[in-house]
Amino acid sequence: MHRWDYYFQVKGQEFGSFWKEKLLKKGNVLYIIGEGFDPRMCHAAKNILEHCESENNDCLLLWHTGSPFSDDDILKEHVADNRKKLDKLFEGRGKVIPIEIKMWHEDGGRVGAQNVSTALRTFNNYNDYADIIIDISALPRSIYFVLIANMLYMYDKMKQNNPGKSRPNIHVVVTEHAKLDSFIKENGIDEKAEYLHGFTAHLESEAFTHIPKVWIPVLGEGKLVQMSRIHDLIDPSEVCPVFPSPSSNPRRADDLLLEYREYLFDIIRVEPSNIIYACEQNPFETYRQILNTALHYDDALNTLGGSRAVISALSSKLLSIGALLAAIELKKDGKMVGIAQIEPRDYEFNLEEYDVADAELFTIFLAGEVYEK
Repeated sequence: MHRWDYYFQVKGQEFGSFWKEKLLKKGNVLYIIGEGFDPRMCHAAKNILEHCESENNDCLLLWHTGSPFSDDDILKEHVADNRKKLDKLFEGRGKVIPIEIKMWHEDGGRVGAQNVSTALRTFNNYNDYADIIIDISALPRSIYFVLIANMLYMYDKMKQNNPGKSRPNIHVVVTEHAKLDSFIKENGIDEKAEYLHGFTAHLESEAFTHIPKVWIPVLGEGKLVQMSRIHDLIDPSEVCPVFPSPSSNPRRADDLLLEYREYLFDIIRVEPSNIIYACEQNPFETYRQILNTALHYDDALNTLGGSRAVISALSSKLLSIGALLAAIELKKDGKMVGIAQIEPRDYEFNLEEYDVADAELFTIFLAGEVYEK
């Protein structure tokens, strides 16, 4: 049995109903959020806190330094605007506790993912809260991947060291808004792909070079250069791309297939039978598909020592969470798994007027008590 065979998530109109019922029963919520320019930064918190009567609703604000490649005043204005909204939102409800995450080393190298664990250890009162809500709406993927992995590791250690004692529930919330996504553009990407901190075991060790690598990229639009550079890093024996289907756009998987057709089938020679489909709005479906694929190859290649699974998330946050959960479970089970990625150096945000009122909210329950209506 796998950890998330049985899962719970709510979306849309059910989002507010869930938190209203949940927070009327319990107080003491810790909200973890990333400071950023994205107008969705405070949207989920606003919808959650309007249902909470407790005054013990603290917020860990992950304040990450920006890209050294850009000094965009417009983005800085959006960040400052969001910070004012957040402070007002928690006024009278709890404290906003800023925690800095240094994103870049003096030599120009990325160190953000490595610094997340250290930053989280500066706050040691997690067990004082009934619910920990991780809002990834304004966080970069490399940060929220390590953040979620660390919080689940902390939960499991609490369970192991203090059996029978209560532990906080761990939730992830996401604000999905396709129109806003289309106005946020990546401005330059790193020259080389790399493995995510904490998910590199056995992937670069000479002792395991004889064990085949199976690459499972979750596809999104406009990522051809990223795909190519990640492929160069991995040099996989097999490639199993994940396409979003079903999707809110019924043609999305077909459009992606057309976009990547030449690269997938003519350049890196993907077998059509290797294609995987996963529901766009259900991260647990993505998790299950990736997990089963990785375990299938590991079993089929057992005579060669198994396989090394490498997962890449190049799509939406919901699909990316599913990819992360699969990697977490494979790692916990002692499988050889890594996450390969390449990051943008900066972003452009080209929308001056926006309305997040029609954004769709998701709550993904990852650990804790079983919610019963």
